[in-house]
Amino acid sequence: MENCETSLDKDDFNEAVRSCADAYIYILNEFPAVRDALQAILDNEIVKEGLSTGSIRNAPLMWPRYGAKINLDTDKPEVTFDRRHMSFVEAINYQEFTLALIFDVQNDDFEVDPSKVRSGI
Repeated sequence: MENCETSLDKDDFNEAVRSCADAYIYILNEFPAVRDALQAILDNEIVKEGLSTGSIRNAPLMWPRYGAKINLDTDKPEVTFDRRHMSFVEAINYQEFTLALIFDVQNDDFEVDPSKVRSGI
């Protein structure tokens, strides 16, 4: 996350987002319980429908779907960008999401009940 801060200070928003994505992927790889909880969210029918229609950009534990996407269906997850430049606001949103997840993992407070996910996320 230090690289994210440095990148934000340099107005390199793509690199800031890439740093957050690397941290997110690290968490998923190092903490299987987080990945399992994420999978439970992604298996929720409302979330599936929202992802297929593009109406959901955020759900608990799910990488926000703004201008950068993470493909988790491969052996080596990677981030891809929908466009050439990320905005400051997008970079800050990714940073806040990632920092909150790190905090939750450190405090073992990331359990999410997928049955409580509803439309309007």
